[in-house]
Amino acid sequence: MGQMTFKNTDEFADMVAYCDRHKPQGAYDQRLNPDTVVCLWLVHDQGVYLMPGIVDGGKAEFVIYARGTDPKKNPDTFWDRGRELVGGDDFSEQIELTREIVDNIASGKFTKLVINMTPNAMRVDYFQKTERPANSAREAFAKAVEGGAL
Repeated sequence: MGQMTFKNTDEFADMVAYCDRHKPQGAYDQRLNPDTVVCLWLVHDQGVYLMPGIVDGGKAEFVIYARGTDPKKNPDTFWDRGRELVGGDDFSEQIELTREIVDNIASGKFTKLVINMTPNAMRVDYFQKTERPANSAREAFAKAVEGGAL
């Protein structure tokens, strides 16, 4: 099984914002955590993709495929790539987002969402931009040179 990375592109942020304006719904009507404000569904059928998990079903333009699994872009390899990433069975799994996560996606603080699949589990991680420490070695050296210490 494998790892899928969904970068926080405009398309991804637009999908999350669209979901934020609609009532979330769990996959197969599963209950959602009370803190959930947005629900995305990770789906495997004709490809592997994220889509809005909302009551009215969402818009098709918000389907975001995992790399190599879009049947239109990868007609000869999408099936095999999907099996490598998530196995052979069709499924839908919900990914619940809290207000903090949604706000960090909207602001660009989160740069990507990474989903790791194993035969027994799914793990979702969010990565954020790392800021260079204010007291980096290069800045300290520059200040020492400017101050005549070196």
